[in-house]
Amino acid sequence: MDRAVFTVHVSSCNYTSQYSAVAECAPFRAPLHYRKLIPRDAMKADEEVTNIRTTSHLRSQLTMSERLQKGQELLEEGRVEEAVAFFSNELTSVTDPHQASQLHLNLGIAYFLFLQDLQRAIPHFDESIRLFPDNTDSIYNRASANIQLGKFPEAVLDLDRWIQLSAPEEDAEAYQLRGFALLQTGDHANALINFDRALTLDPTNYMALNNRANIYNDVHHRHDAALADLDAAIAAEPAEFLAYKNRGCVRALTNDRDGAMDDFRRCVQIEPESEGEIRELMEDLETQGESKKKRNR
Repeated sequence: MDRAVFTVHVSSCNYTSQYSAVAECAPFRAPLHYRKLIPRDAMKADEEVTNIRTTSHLRSQLTMSERLQKGQELLEEGRVEEAVAFFSNELTSVTDPHQASQLHLNLGIAYFLFLQDLQRAIPHFDESIRLFPDNTDSIYNRASANIQLGKFPEAVLDLDRWIQLSAPEEDAEAYQLRGFALLQTGDHANALINFDRALTLDPTNYMALNNRANIYNDVHHRHDAALADLDAAIAAEPAEFLAYKNRGCVRALTNDRDGAMDDFRRCVQIEPESEGEIRELMEDLETQGESKKKRNR
């Protein structure tokens, strides 16, 4: 799945405030293993189903987990509208709340990740959670959708719940995502705690490194610490545009003009469409350099 990038933009060209935060749109959880998503008690009852009456050939004599897999195959083949119709049709005959929760989860996934229709995805995640409050996959995906909608407090609540339910199977990306949502609410202290936790679990999580560097640079003014995190982010993900852009901004802020220019040029190599944006930063840096030379004469 393509990564969705969230950035903090301001109109100023001040290098501190040009800093960008990055977060990844959460993957849909265990999409290829629907059997794992069905609660054990629901699975036991489901395996006893053998001769399901249906007008669809895909449902004939299939267990719920097998039918969910068929729906997933439709999504993978790009037949998204058929998958939506398939899951919706399944809902008309399902009485078990856990199974209905899984169907709503899959409908939410179809709208969220395949059709990019967040307004239609979230009600399905809502209903999935109402039917089965501990459905961690729906909780996680609803948090991700709310982040894309800018509903950061709601996302934090869901990620709190997901982490509570998933322990001790802790997920670095969940902490990274919660840290990002907290960062957007202005709760820098707790955002930093979450980025630290994410990096304890996965020291190479380049998004957590980039976002923690954001706090080090903008809030704590610890430019050396920010640069260290950005160096590590680039080592972990050498083609990460925002890490180079951010490092260029911090280098400019610390009077490392040559290093900043190198990073900005690398940004354009990675994302040629960013040339206009990066060119402005480079021109600002040139102007600042000329002004400094005049003051020193």
